Amino acid sequence: MSLQASAFLAGVRAAAHAAGRAPLWPPLRDAGYRAGVALLPAFGAWLAVRGEPAPDRLPEERLGPYLSGYLEELGWGHLTLVPAGPSLLQVDVYDWAEAPGVEGRPVTTGLLAGVLGAVADTPLGVLEVPPHRDGGSGRGRFLVGAGVVLQEIHAALARGQGMDAVLAWAARSG
Repeated sequence: MSLQASAFLAGVRAAAHAAGRAPLWPPLRDAGYRAGVALLPAFGAWLAVRGEPAPDRLPEERLGPYLSGYLEELGWGHLTLVPAGPSLLQVDVYDWAEAPGVEGRPVTTGLLAGVLGAVADTPLGVLEVPPHRDGGSGRGRFLVGAGVVLQEIHAALARGQGMDAVLAWAARSG
């Protein structure tokens, strides 16, 4: 059984609103995280049908295209994974199911932390940042890495440093 992204997103948003929590970001992010962790076995089965190894043994250069293909089949959209430094991954999404709201894309933030953290077998943080070019509501950019790295990036952006400078710093950092 496959749950399309639009149905999933509608369900978690309705549940969060019904719970009357404010702000909605934490429960939506948490739902996305749980979905991302739960997605790993199904992604592994999807890879096995294609003759590929488990997600944690998949070569790094093939993880992004395969994860994108899997998420596309589920109705999420397309993504690319690009190393942005020794301990940082940039994720760009296109034609994405979760539209950005006042709180950004909390479900996607949690989903990426869940699935990529499960693949890496280590807790990962996800920071939503402005996309390189405004291509409409279906585009988005996220940085994935250790919490301490993302905190430094967030602080640099809050001080007014530009994204290019922050990513250049991340590429040099270890």
